[in-house]
Amino acid sequence: MFNDIPPVQIDEDVIKSFKTQNEFSCLGVELSKELACVATIIVCSRLKEEECFERNDAIIYALAIRLNKLYSSMLENYCNNKAEIVKILERCFFDSYIDLLCLTKETNNEKFDNFVKHSLNQDYTFYKNIEKNIKERGYEKPIEKRMKKSIQNYFKLSNLNMDNYSYKGNSWFCKNVYERFEYCGREKLYDAYRMSSHSVHGGWVDLCMFNLKKVDNGFFINPDFTDVDIRSIAPISLIYIEAITSFIKYMFPIDLVDEIQIRLEDIENRLILLNETHEKFLQISG
Repeated sequence: MFNDIPPVQIDEDVIKSFKTQNEFSCLGVELSKELACVATIIVCSRLKEEECFERNDAIIYALAIRLNKLYSSMLENYCNNKAEIVKILERCFFDSYIDLLCLTKETNNEKFDNFVKHSLNQDYTFYKNIEKNIKERGYEKPIEKRMKKSIQNYFKLSNLNMDNYSYKGNSWFCKNVYERFEYCGREKLYDAYRMSSHSVHGGWVDLCMFNLKKVDNGFFINPDFTDVDIRSIAPISLIYIEAITSFIKYMFPIDLVDEIQIRLEDIENRLILLNETHEKFLQISG
């Protein structure tokens, strides 16, 4: 399946001799490009064979496609040396990653039903606010008609009736996001997920990391993008491999799963070696 994608060679003795961040970064990019190519083949392979999917499978496939797009965008921005954008996309990646893991672990229709219903909460509230404004005003604006039609279409696609729609709770599964990480045995990743909110919301920590520079009498403003290093892409690459593995175990026959896992595990081992060697480099270089 992957004969046209040659593995990126990793020589432990060579990477131990690296003296600069750029050397690690260049090799990390090549490994990430290999993963992106392999992942794209995996995710898109069955699309040629299947014309359509039942809702549950469609959700899993769409999440996998979304992760593929996000990872490709993260890699693109990494290559353009835009650490800020990589961090923003990281949070979006985490959200779809943990949703995919939850949905593919001990699957049942109720999970998928709740995933759909919870996602429509904000649209439903917005729809009711539009109707309230129309009633108070006494007439409907063209833009309101279009927005209502769009929301009605989402409910139609979901086989839900807006007249009796109801969904309570702040999370589609478990009580909160932390419990979803815990459910998947990934609670140690939750702190990384939570910290990525700085970049999404542009709070003080994000401003200090990327947009301000402290000086004695105040702050300089930094208008330039911040340089990336291998820490911006290697950990996410390892998480992506886990997501792809969950996806193929859900969607693919077991004999094909075994074949794909061999390549994914090979990429994973090379990424781990690069990541661990870079960490030792940081400890030495300070």
